Formats: sequence, structure tokens, C-alpha cells
Amino acid sequence: MVAKEISFIEFLKENQEKKLLIPIYQRAYEWTTKKDKEVYKLWEDIENIQLRDPNSTHFLNSIVYIEDEKNKHFINIIDGQQRITTISILFIAIRDRLNSLFKENEKVLKKDKDNEEITSQLEDIKIEIEKISDNFLERKWQKGEDKVRLSLSNKNKDREVYNHFINNNNISLPVSNIIKTHKYFLNTKKIKSFSFDELKTLLEKIERINIVKVTLELEKDNPQTVFSSLNGGGLKLKDTDLIKNSIFMKIEREKQEELHSEFWEKLEYMPNEKNSDKEFAKFMQHFLTMKLGRVVTTNSIYEEFVNKYLKLVEADNDYEKVKSILIEMLEYKDIFLDLKNDELYSKDSILPYFEIEAYYPFFMLLKGKNSPLFTKISKIIESFYLRRFVYALPVGATKNIFASACKELNIDDTILNTFITFLKSKEKNLRFPSDEEFRGSFLIKNLYEDKSKLTKAILFVLEQSNNSSLELDFNDIEVEHILPQNDYHNLSHCWKEDLSNDEYDKQLHSMGNLTLLTKEDNSSIKDACFESKKEVYLESNFQLNEYLVDVDEWNSESIKSHGNYLVELALDRWKSLE
Repeated sequence: MVAKEISFIEFLKENQEKKLLIPIYQRAYEWTTKKDKEVYKLWEDIENIQLRDPNSTHFLNSIVYIEDEKNKHFINIIDGQQRITTISILFIAIRDRLNSLFKENEKVLKKDKDNEEITSQLEDIKIEIEKISDNFLERKWQKGEDKVRLSLSNKNKDREVYNHFINNNNISLPVSNIIKTHKYFLNTKKIKSFSFDELKTLLEKIERINIVKVTLELEKDNPQTVFSSLNGGGLKLKDTDLIKNSIFMKIEREKQEELHSEFWEKLEYMPNEKNSDKEFAKFMQHFLTMKLGRVVTTNSIYEEFVNKYLKLVEADNDYEKVKSILIEMLEYKDIFLDLKNDELYSKDSILPYFEIEAYYPFFMLLKGKNSPLFTKISKIIESFYLRRFVYALPVGATKNIFASACKELNIDDTILNTFITFLKSKEKNLRFPSDEEFRGSFLIKNLYEDKSKLTKAILFVLEQSNNSSLELDFNDIEVEHILPQNDYHNLSHCWKEDLSNDEYDKQLHSMGNLTLLTKEDNSSIKDACFESKKEVYLESNFQLNEYLVDVDEWNSESIKSHGNYLVELALDRWKSLE
């Protein structure tokens, strides 16, 4: 590795005949023009250079590169692609303005053919256009795409957009950060109205931009190691960026293009997600937890992938290894998405309403192995979580349970029995609560106050279990508080007769005081007295409400009795491990 501080212009000139390759595995062009963001700050830094002061410069950080193994006229940019791309776009904007000036002067010269000043300036402009094209943007003696000096990765169609700018093609292009940056330089910063002298001044300032060029040597330096340690003056690299680099760096460029388009683009695509990067990182976290059999944190995804997972994969060569990794990851990513979209649960499952993902690695493993016992095991896990929630055991501890299950249990015909035995072996905060523990907490815990949507799902499943003819959708119903939700002092006298303020506060959100109604019925009875509510319960289509019709009055005892009725239904639905 050789490091040297030089000007950015000097770096480009000394590599004038070489094509600068941004490998396919690197990020798209992500610098933005918003205030205080990368492009905005770069322009400010350039403007602030004082040409009268020989010490006034701007340091643009490092550019790390290595000669391409297959073609000595190509160099691979390992770090610095955002900086190189931005300056190149600035050169394009300057060239475009020079072209406009050339045309403007040509028009003047047509009317005044003897104007020597315009003739001279036309010649000067032409020279500057050629210098910018030949030194910075194009490889003069090449043709087609080989002529374009900088070859971007084509994520977000960056290469396509950039090449159109280089070739001055006036066609409709997809919206991208490249277009926004070009418009920012040309329009927002008014380059399009610069005079020739102002453009020359801008070019002189660009000559004052310095970098540290870091040249890696083939067979001596490991680009992957260097890249993972770099996090220069641009956007911070995500673990998923580093993972992509770690696997694609192992194979030649042609194979990179093939595997990237066939597998990686599908792998990192997260439909219907505003923050796809975050969701992809979650997938990687669950995938690695499943493969390694221990909890992988969001901060250790890259280290675990490179130092542990890659060593588990065996193949004849790097290409086959990378391909098998991508195939496996893509298979499990599809399972992850099915879990996120609630497509793997049975119709009456309440697991999605816990809004936790601790069990995802084990579910992914079961589904990936095509276990026919998946549904039965998912019902056990559902009981496990409901009982723990009701008994108030910590959810966080379950991450370790399901991570170790991935490592300790064989997914075969015996998995149902071995999984039950596995859960039975857990003690203290990791245990599966007993019927007695569940029953006692179910009667007194304010489930609705803790998780209203989950409480609704519990009641809905109990209704479905006893009423197969129910046709209502989950979104069509609401939880009805038999004892109304209201300030105690504003309650009707019929409710205060048998309940004190303290009793009201204690019983209001308990399961014994809850049932189901349609939205319309629930809205119609509001704070009505119990006798009036019973008329609505009688006419409702809910089996659960038949119990309430036979109750004479609603007080602490009847709430407790109703709770006992519901808990027995719950124990039958969410069974113990016995």
C-alpha cells in the first residue's frame, strides 16, 4: 500500500488513459444537495478557496484504488466513489456551460464576422472543452462505453444516467441523485449564467482540491480488509454495504455483474418498505442468528457474517461459494417477507399481534427445511408467548431461546417432541408458564391497557374457536367494555350502585370486563346501563355474549366469574406443554 497527497486533478491526469471502475457491489450515488449535506458542503468548500492565498486549498479525503487483475488499463475504486462522481458531475456542468457559451459566441460571430475578440474567445472555449473532456471525462481514443472515463455501478440506473450526460444525450432520464446534483451545479449555483472568466476561476479552484491517493498492490494488499476499515468523509457505510463488498470482491467483474443482477438486486429489494435498508438489516440479523445459533445484534452483523458465517460455507471456488451464499440468503429472505406479511400464520393465530420478531430465526429455519410440523410448533410458540405476556415474563429473553433452538434442535420428524422437551427444560425467566400461573394473572392483569389490539385478537380467536359460522372480519369488530370507559364521576348511577371508584379502576380493563361487538353496536350502546346492553348482546352474532345474557347484574363478582369463563376457554385454546 502506497499513500501520497496530491491534487485531485493530478490524480486524474496521471490515470488519464485508464478507466475508473466503480465495482457493481458498491453503493449507488447517494450524495445529496440539501443544505448542509455532502454536495452543498463541497460547493461551499470550493467557493471558499482563495486563489490569492497559495495555502488556500480543500482536502477531499482519500481515494483508494487497485489495478484491475484482468486489464491493466482499468483501476477499481475501493473508496472515494462518491467524491469522484460528484467532481465529475461538476466537470460535466462546466462543460455544458462552455458548450452554451460557444454557441452564444458563434451567433455573435455570424453577425460580426470580423470580431477578433469573439474569435479568440471561441478558440479558448473550444480548448477548455477539449481539456475537460480529454483529461477528466473521456478516454479520447476509445469508443462506446469504453470511452466514458468513469464507469459507475448501475444501481438506480446511475451508469445509464451518467453516460447520457457524458454523451450530451437530450433524452428523458429517471430521477436520480446524479441528475439532482447536475441541476444543482448548473442551475441552483448559476453555472449556466457564468461568464468564461468565471468558469476559468472555478476550474482554478478545483485545481486546489487535494486528496490522499492510496494505491493498493496486487497480491500484497487485501482490498476487502482495507475497505471494511474505511469510513471516510462521505456517508457512513452500513453493515449490509460491507457484506456486499465482502462477497463480491472475491470474484471477477464479469461474474459480479451476473450474480448482482440475478441475486443481489432481488435480495436487497424490500417491497412496501419505506426504510428498505433497515428491513434488509433485520433480515440479515435473523438469518445470521438462525445460521450461527446465537443472537446476532444489529451492530455485529458484518463481523458475524465475515468472521463466522463465511467460514461455514464450502465450495470448489469463490464464484460457487458466493453463488451458493446468495441463493441461500434469497430463499430465507422470501420466508422472512412471508413472516412480515403474516402469510405463514394460521388464520386464527395471534402471534403477529405481539409485534415481536424473536422467534423469526427458528420459524425461518423450520420453513426453510419444509417441516410438516410448522403449524403445530407455531401454535406451541403462540401459547408460549401469550402465557409469558399474561404472566409478565420478559419478552427479550426469548431471543436466546429461539437462537439456541436453531443450533440445538434437528429439524426432522421428531422436532415436535424435541421442541416440547426443549421448552420444558427452560427455567425461571425462560420458562413456559403453567396453567395456574396463567389463570391467576389472566384474571387480574389489565391486558387491554397493555396491548389493546392483542386483547382484541385474543377475544376474536376465542370467538372463532366456539363459533365456526362467524363471518365478520377482524377489522369490523371492537372490544366492548361492559363496564363503560368513562370518568367514574360521570358514570350513570346504575353503574355506581355496586362498584366503588377503586373497584372501577381495578376492573375496567381486566379480561372479565371485556367482550366483542361490531363497531356499529359498540357505538350505539356507549355508557348504557347493563340491562340495556344485554339487549344488544342478545341480538349480536357473538357466541361469547351468550354468557352475558344470563347474568343478572354487573359487579366485581360477575366480572370475576366472566373472567373465569374466558380463562377456561383460553386454557383450552392455548394449552400447556403437558
